[in-house]
Parts: sequence; C-alpha cells; structure tokens
Amino acid sequence: MDFPITPTMVYAYPSSLTTLPAEIIYEIFTFLPPSSLVSLCRTSKLLRAHALIDSLWARFVRENVPFQPHLDCHPAPSWRDLFISLHPYWFLTRNKIWFSDKAHSGGTMTGNLAIIRYDPRRQCIEGLRLVAKHGVHSFESWEWKPEVIIHTFNPKVELWADDPLVKIDPGCYAQHNSANEEIMMQTGYSTGVKSMVSLCHGLPPHLQSNAMALWPPQIIPVRERVRNESRHLFRGEGHRPSSLSDVSENTFRIRKWVEFGGIGAPLGAHIGEDVMTFSTVPDEYYTPTKERPWQGIWVGDYSGHGCEFLLLIQRAVNDTLGRPRSAFESPLQHHYETTYGSGRRPLPVEEGEDGSCAGRLEAIKLTGDPNVPRGEYTWVAEDIGPAGLLRIANERIFKGARVVRSLGHSAARNFRNDKFIPSQLIMVDKNTLAQYWEYSKSEVSVASNAALHSSQSGSRKRAINGKESDVSLSTTTSSAYDAAFKQHLVDHGIYKSGRTQRPSNWSEINERLAKLRSSLSPSRFSEAAFEDFEETNEKALAENTVMSRAFPIIAGSAGVSLYSQDNVYFGNLKDLTDGTITKAKPDLYDGAHPSQLDKSIRKQLSESIEPSSKKNVPLLPNFFVEGNGPDGSACVNELQALYDGALGERGMLELSLYIDPGWLQYNVAHTIASTYHGGTGDLTLYSIHAIQSADLQLPTQFRMTKLNGWKMTGNANAFREGATAWRNARDWAHEERTMLISAANSKVLHSEHSASFDSSIETSGPVLSRECPQPVSDTSAGELSPNVVAPSSIN
Repeated sequence: MDFPITPTMVYAYPSSLTTLPAEIIYEIFTFLPPSSLVSLCRTSKLLRAHALIDSLWARFVRENVPFQPHLDCHPAPSWRDLFISLHPYWFLTRNKIWFSDKAHSGGTMTGNLAIIRYDPRRQCIEGLRLVAKHGVHSFESWEWKPEVIIHTFNPKVELWADDPLVKIDPGCYAQHNSANEEIMMQTGYSTGVKSMVSLCHGLPPHLQSNAMALWPPQIIPVRERVRNESRHLFRGEGHRPSSLSDVSENTFRIRKWVEFGGIGAPLGAHIGEDVMTFSTVPDEYYTPTKERPWQGIWVGDYSGHGCEFLLLIQRAVNDTLGRPRSAFESPLQHHYETTYGSGRRPLPVEEGEDGSCAGRLEAIKLTGDPNVPRGEYTWVAEDIGPAGLLRIANERIFKGARVVRSLGHSAARNFRNDKFIPSQLIMVDKNTLAQYWEYSKSEVSVASNAALHSSQSGSRKRAINGKESDVSLSTTTSSAYDAAFKQHLVDHGIYKSGRTQRPSNWSEINERLAKLRSSLSPSRFSEAAFEDFEETNEKALAENTVMSRAFPIIAGSAGVSLYSQDNVYFGNLKDLTDGTITKAKPDLYDGAHPSQLDKSIRKQLSESIEPSSKKNVPLLPNFFVEGNGPDGSACVNELQALYDGALGERGMLELSLYIDPGWLQYNVAHTIASTYHGGTGDLTLYSIHAIQSADLQLPTQFRMTKLNGWKMTGNANAFREGATAWRNARDWAHEERTMLISAANSKVLHSEHSASFDSSIETSGPVLSRECPQPVSDTSAGELSPNVVAPSSIN
C-alpha cells in the first residue's frame, strides 16, 4: 500500500533532495537497499512517505524469488510486510540450490541436496530435499570388450515434500529480531523431532588452513566457507553473525534433535542432537554454456548406494577457479603422470569438432556414500580435448562418443585406503556420460578372494544314504534352543545390532513398508475380518496351527505368485560358521524357481544359493518367516530368524560377487526376516546386512536390525499396518532377488566364452544422466518413478 504524499510535506522540509520531483526521488530510491530505506524513514515525513511506497519493496522480494514471475504479496497486506516478515532469510530462496555436510538422518558421509523456495500459499520459506531413484537397470554386453557388462539407468528426480528441511514463516520468526539467534522451525512429520535454523558468518580466506574442517571443501568453488566442526555443536555466539551486515548469504546451519514430552513442555535433554551446515554453489559453476556444455548438476547411479548428485565443473586445464591449486592438483597430477605419462602425444582433432570438447572435467560428489563421501572427487578427466582423447567409439551403444582418459576415485568403507584408478570417460552426449573402470586381474582376484569367506568350513553334512536329512550326522551340534547357540553366532560375527549399526538403506526399506495397499483398506479389510483373525489366532494352540491357519491371513493372497516353500531343511548350503551348529529349517521362505537362474550359475554357486538338492526347491532365499505357538519362545524365534537371514544375505552377496566385484554392497540390506508369536500376536520385521571385516582375510560378518514391530491382535488398524508392512517387505525382497538374477543371467548371456575378466563398467563409476525432467513436484517418495534431471532446469 503506497503512503500518500501531500504538498505540505514538500515545503515543510526544504532540501536539495526533498525539492526534487516525486518521480525523480522514486527513481533514486530504486537503487537503495532495504537498510537505506529504513534509515530514510527516520529522517523526515516526506522521505518516509517515499520509502514506504510498496512497489519499492516488491522489488526486494521479486529479486530474491526470480523463478516466480507472477508472485503477489498475498496473504501479507503489503510487499513491505512480506519482505520484513521473512528478512533476513530471503537469500535462501535467491540461491535456491543448497548442499549439506551431513544427511537429514545424521550421516556424516552422505549429505543432502536441497531446493529452497518461497511458498506463497503459506507465506513461508520452505526447503525440500532433492531425491532420485534409479529404477530398473538394463544390462548388456559391450561390443568393444565383450567380457564387460554395461548397465544403464533412468532416474527420476523429485522433491521430498513429506519432511521439509527448512520451514521459516512469520510465526516462528516474530519472536526473534537478531541475526545472532536461532529460530525454531515447525518441520518434520513427528512431533518429537525439533529443528532450528541459524545464520553464519563467513570465515575470511586468510584464516582458513588445510588443517581446519571447512564446509564446503576446497575443491568446490564457492564464495564463502565456514567451519563445520565444533566441540559444543556451534552453540557459541562466535559461530553466528554479530549483526545483519555480518551475515553470510552463502551458508546457514540447521540444528536437529529428538525431544520427549507434551506440547508446551520446557526444553529438556536433546537426544541425538546434531548440526548440518549448508552451502550453495554459484550458478555460473553449474549452468551449462556454449563453451562449457558439460558442467551442471548430474545424477549418478552408484548401485547399492543408490543415486547420488554430482557437480560437474568444466574449466580450462590451468584455470583453478579461484581455488588453491593444492586443493586438487595433488595428488591427481601425480596419478595422471604415473598412469598415463607426462608426454602423451594428442590424437588429431576430429573434423568439425567444436571448442566445447576442451579443458578439464571434474565430477565432485554433492551427496556421497559410506565409501567415497560428499565433497570428494568421484572422477576427474584432466583433458577432454585432443590431448586426452583415446578414441571415438564405433560400437552401437556408444557410437560416435568421445572416449577420454580419466581417473576414478575408489575407497574402502569409511573412506579408508582411497586411491585413483585408471578409467575412461565415455562422453555419450551432452546429457549422458559413462565411466569405465579398469581393474587389473590381481585387483579383481583380491576382491573375489577376500570378500565373502564367511564360512570357516565349506563342508556339507549328508545323511548316510546320500540324501539330505532333517537330522545332522553330528551329535554335538547345537540349535537355537540351546543356551550356547546365541553366543556361538556372536563369536562368528553374526548378531542382532542396534540403531548405530543400521544398514544404509534402513530408512528406504521402512518407507517402502509404509506404502498403502488397497487390499488392506478399511473398506476391504473390515472390523469383522479382523475379529475373524483374532478368533482364528486364539484357537491356534500349536506352532503348526498358527502358521497354517492364522498367519496366512496376515500374508494374504497377493503373494501366491511368489515362489515359496515351508519347512525345507537347508542341508545343501555350506556352513555359516564352523559346522558345529545344525542346519537351518525356516518355517517359510521365498526364493526363485531354479529355472529363473542360468544352470551354470546354479552349479557354480550351489553351496551358497541352493538350500536343498531336491528338485524345484526355491533358490536364492532372501525372505524368511519364523513363527511359534502361544507357548513358544520369542527369543528362539529371533535367533532362528537371524540364522536364516544371514544364510540368505550370504547367498545374495555371493551372486553379487559373481556378477561383478563392484556389485558387492556391504552395509546394505538385501534380505528380510520376520517373526510371529501366536500367543502375543507380535509381528516383527528385521533387515539383514553384511559387514566387511577390517582385516579382509577374516570372514564377513552379518547384522540383523529391527525394522519395526506390530501387535497384530491389538486392533484392526494395528493389524492393517503390520500386514501392510509384511506384504510390502515380501515384495521388496522379491524385487531385490529378481534384479540380481537378471544381472547374473545377462552376464552369462553375453559372456559365454569369457572365463574371467580384467575390467568392468561398474556403478561406483556411474553412468550419469542429465536429460530434461518432468517438472519438479511436491510428491512423496512413495510416488517416485524413474526419470532424470537437467541442471539447467532446476528452477
């Protein structure tokens, strides 16, 4: 709303400024920042009237929200009120793309990529995580090197709207008027999760050092850096700006914790408190241009780690973009000279080749994984021009693509023993890149020999007549009913773990478990149906009755197409420990029909993936059920599930290793086990994942982590939730199993005459994509489906 200017105001305060025509004064004021307009409001009524003209304040909002051209000030009464209500946080929407040093869940190696925007419906600044799913892989042999398997992906990038990272509205900001204060935000879908946002002040370059923990790292070109380590979690005022003029518009922090207590309760102990530091990259480093068409924000497929976001920077070979040369030239230059030599003769320039294929191309992780974290190189092509050109691809899948030399970054878990591996960057087109990692035979052999030796004894126990029996030959073996069984598993690195050792995909699995199923909606599964289940469960007085009558109601009929078997003695599998414990015999398990997996693979991996030598018994089991009656022991049930799950996970990893050593996915669950107690009605789901020993010569260890539990006899809603999760878990395990089988069969199909391989295109050196996406929308993760994102289209 414009403040009325009267002639009296002009003559009451004569000066060189106030005597100017109103339109001239207005034009002058359009060049002033908000702080100057506020100061002018305190000088005279005339200048105050001019400074309060609402169209001046509209400019301040619109220049901070450049991608919403039709924005109006509603629901605020004026543009000035809107600007003041969210000041000084408008820089969050202006910079738009932000990345953090830690994940939303606290992971210190993965990080987040977020889009922050203004939501005019709620008059708030909202920050949402950007997520991507790779969808279903396709596999084919590489004509240029037939022993190499190429897999492609087609990701979809969406905003995760269910759980905002940032939500700043006039209500939470009204009680704070200092740049030095933290602001409480109403984020999260759980009332116990609290978060606060705080401003930062940049650390001057002359105070920065290599020994200092900074965010972002030196290899990422940014305008400002801040510290990202603090013994007191950045509580000191020295970590925050002392005044508005000291505010960094390129960084901010979010503090998160879990708090128990009712609404209005005073702040108590902060459980799991952590701080995420966010930074933004200047858009000139991720916006493609005619001279630098490859730079941008890309999506890479990292197999078991999922999709990760990369910042690709294209620059002249000697251009450091203002960064310390030591931040990236060493040890990379040494690696290049050692691998490729320093005097390599360039190939001739192709006819018609433009100047865009020149310079250095760096791929830096904006989100990372437990091996190579965020803020590190994933690969670097020192020169994509003639000096680095290896060949022009002539094979069908990459026909016409430039293939240039590069180095890929590889590391063991927790970023140990990182090194740069010779690789080739295949520049398919401006929106697609592929990375070919050149492993030596010795490296592949080491990976194959050290990865999965979880059995100290490879023997199998047989009955006297040569057929498998439910009774072990040894009279000294123990089972889950024996007191020493649990300790025996623990001694061999197989045990139930707590929250600190969850698999990296634990949250992803839980999200899948919560996906709604129409068959369990109140209209399809009524109160009467629940009462029938209760009565059936109550009448089941023995384990076999529970599993044959009550449990099938939980399982439903949707899984009839899955290949399952009950009470199969796992006599064909090699021992998981030292051979002194009995073979497993799960109450129910899901696997694949033997005809689904190539015969040669079944023969080679029989002792790891075929539970029984009997015909048509499901193989590659990765979904198990252990149940008992009212008088059964829940502890025994849990131990049996642990034992079953470890055997299943070992088989999944063995098949991954067969496909390619790069497919090995430690700390990623591929197997689910469930227990059901007929007496209490307790249904529990567990994930099972493998842990790589620090000493590669030691056996692989296995951990079982609880996903969730439900009281199935409590009420109809509890039953629906539990049954939904169980059926979703079964589907998830089926998809994991099918994906591995498809990849293994593809390898056999295209590599019949290849006895071994010395290199691979693997997912830790990803196929990257940057094709035009569907518009970014406010959908939940349950609605995600494969597509891709264009860096220039993230608006």
